Formats: sequence, C-alpha cells, structure tokens
Amino acid sequence: MKLVAMMLMRNEANRFLKEVLEEVTSYVDEIVISDDASTDDSVYIANQFKNAHIWKHPISRFRDEQNKLREELLNYTLARNPDWILALDADEILENKFKKEIRKMMEASINWYQFIRCDMWNETHYIS
Repeated sequence: MKLVAMMLMRNEANRFLKEVLEEVTSYVDEIVISDDASTDDSVYIANQFKNAHIWKHPISRFRDEQNKLREELLNYTLARNPDWILALDADEILENKFKKEIRKMMEASINWYQFIRCDMWNETHYIS
C-alpha cells in the first residue's frame, strides 16, 4: 500500500524543514510539497529528497487563497495514486509510535486515524 505525505510550505528553511523531511521520508513512499513562493532555501532543501515532488508557486497566495492552495495540493497528491494520505505541516514531527504502527494500520483496513495535537514550546511545556 502506498503512503503519500503532503505539505504546504513557505520560507521554512531556517526552521525545522530539513529535520521534518528527513523524518517523514523515512516512512512514506512519497511526499508532495506545494511551495507558496518561498524566498529562502526551502525549495532547495526539499529538492534534496528523492521521493519529494515539489510545486513552486511564483506568487504567494496563502493569505488570500489558502483554501485554493490546499485544494491544489490535495489534487497533486491524489495524482500520485496513494492508498493513504498524511497531511503534515512543515514543522510537524510525529511520535515514534505512529511511525512504527502506520503500515499495520494501513494493512488492517483502518479508514482514518486521528491525532492529539500538541504545540511544543520546549521539552516540558506544550499546549494540546
């Protein structure tokens, strides 16, 4: 079964992008990235990953057309013929338990999976 991640990004080079892509590309088959006119090295970093497919938009549309960008990203992702789609932010890393269990869930014909989201501020403080 094919697991494809999708991500919308803009100017993430100096944040967690490289770490996120190293992590996610270790357990997904492909990742589809829609770049919203980044002016930093985000696209360069993403291009270092062989299973990444990047669409770079020349003009930023996130503020005025966020829903349209997300719809286009979903269509790009569906064109890769995934069995499952994992939607991630460019600064989002999933816990190890998920990475170990995702293929088992896919084989068990589970239709969807829900996460508890925790916004981390540091090692011990977060908002969920």
